[in-house]
Amino acid sequence: MKHNKKKLRKLVNKNEIDQLREELTKKNQELYDAKLENEILKKSMWM
Repeated sequence: MKHNKKKLRKLVNKNEIDQLREELTKKNQELYDAKLENEILKKSMWM
């Protein structure tokens, strides 16, 4: 399959965007998990 430079650049950009989206999703999940764990610890300290 032959691509011209413009189409090739668009494919590379799309792959980079997809990769960044995946990384962001993972970081957001890690942040959510950390906040949840922090709240659980706070509640357990008050008991």
